[in-house]
Amino acid sequence: MALDYCFRYIGGIPAYVLTDNAKTAAVKHIAGVAVINPKMVSFASAYGFSIQTCVVYDPASKGGVEAAVRVAKEDICPKDTNLVQSYTDVAELEAACAAYTTSINSVVHSTSGK
Repeated sequence: MALDYCFRYIGGIPAYVLTDNAKTAAVKHIAGVAVINPKMVSFASAYGFSIQTCVVYDPASKGGVEAAVRVAKEDICPKDTNLVQSYTDVAELEAACAAYTTSINSVVHSTSGK
């Protein structure tokens, strides 16, 4: 699971994970409350974190995540070709992501100053 890889990469597990409302996280909503995917509940329970979902149809509840995804796509993913044709294997794509992470992590955030 990608979250397992992420936790290993950052060297820890957060108290909660904020997710979008994809079916891997929220299988449905009842009275505006997300019903979390049972597999995600099991995973979160095993790792000791809670799942929180963004407010449906409220881009502001996603914070800077959408901007970070946009920047990553612009810097890592070619715009005019399919990724399969751009990277020879997963290791090459992971290397591109690691290089991007190293470069972006050295930049001071304009809002937080961190």
